[in-house]
Amino acid sequence: QLRAARAEGNYARFFKIAKTAPYVAKCLAATLFVRDVRAKAFAVLQRAYPRGEALPVAHLQRLLCFDDADHAADAAAEAGFSLDEHRRTATVKGGGATTKAPFLAKNQSRPGTMVDDDDDDDVLVENDDDVI
Repeated sequence: QLRAARAEGNYARFFKIAKTAPYVAKCLAATLFVRDVRAKAFAVLQRAYPRGEALPVAHLQRLLCFDDADHAADAAAEAGFSLDEHRRTATVKGGGATTKAPFLAKNQSRPGTMVDDDDDDDVLVENDDDVI
């Protein structure tokens, strides 16, 4: 399922499956796929949002299952986003969209994380229609 989600470019589904996968599958996903999936997801975000759109680093952390905000900020900068001085906001430099896509609206449900250290049921997206 992880491989299929990756092949489809369905990054939200990939991380949703990875989060609930058995430990060994999580390790394999982290080793084999996560870096590539995150890079492609950042490229999609660069095209989907208009130039100058600011994305909270905490949102990117949850969306792409980074362990912490610093790691998410470093990856965003490496992917071509500019960061504010406090590294809390990543701004789209390129921007392919003239308006924000409806499935990327700021009121989207809270994404989950790959490392789940609490007992509540976080989800990456509300439903499979919300795909990046």
